[in-house]
Amino acid sequence: MATGTGFNFREPAWYNELDSTNTRLRGDHAQNPLPAGTVCAAKTQTRGRGRMGNVWHSPPRGDLTFSFLWVGSKTLIELGSLPMAVALGVGDWLAGLGIETRCKWPNDVMANDGKLCGIITETSRQDSVVSVVVGVGVNLVDSPKRSAVAGRPVASVERETGRAPGDPVMLLPNLLAALESRIAIWESEGFAAIRRDLSTRLWGIGRRVEVRDGDQRRCGTLVGLDEIGGLILAGGDGDFSVVSGIVGLEPDRHSLL
Repeated sequence: MATGTGFNFREPAWYNELDSTNTRLRGDHAQNPLPAGTVCAAKTQTRGRGRMGNVWHSPPRGDLTFSFLWVGSKTLIELGSLPMAVALGVGDWLAGLGIETRCKWPNDVMANDGKLCGIITETSRQDSVVSVVVGVGVNLVDSPKRSAVAGRPVASVERETGRAPGDPVMLLPNLLAALESRIAIWESEGFAAIRRDLSTRLWGIGRRVEVRDGDQRRCGTLVGLDEIGGLILAGGDGDFSVVSGIVGLEPDRHSLL
């Protein structure tokens, strides 16, 4: 899949079933360092992991689930915008399927206020070299059970397009091509190169949001992104930035939309 410029993906390794593509790729990389762009994909994933330790089961052909490896020397602050670049790439691919999406900071892709794609990153460092395993899960088929289990609206390619999405193995190459372009730009030019597009697609602009980081809660109206990718919120005592956490809509404090 290499183009010879910037970040390139390698041919995906497909598995019929894994507990977690992130776990598999992270373990393989720890045992024997792998090259950047290595991809691990599963047709069925039994214990996929999301933020806050959530477990996500992906039935056969129900999701497009894979993980890939990024290797480089960026700082932790710079790496904070990597999942945003990935979210933009996923959105580019979904636009080709006729689906309009928004990027929900810091790592989800939304369609009609339902979560369509989740992204998770796990970072390790060896001397000056940083390795990031990036997990991506796209909901392909419609499943009412998903929303019940998740406790929040869940979107799917099938629901948004009104047709069966097809074989995940056949879908992945085009998605990787879209990701490759966005990641290559981010890798060479940083968050500044994706800030405008991300701001245009940012979910929740002008809406009242609550940012949760552990037991801490901060509320405000979402107005944009700062120069390093943090949310800018307008509160009662002026604007302030938040650089980590989970975003939910107010006044529903229990929602993780």
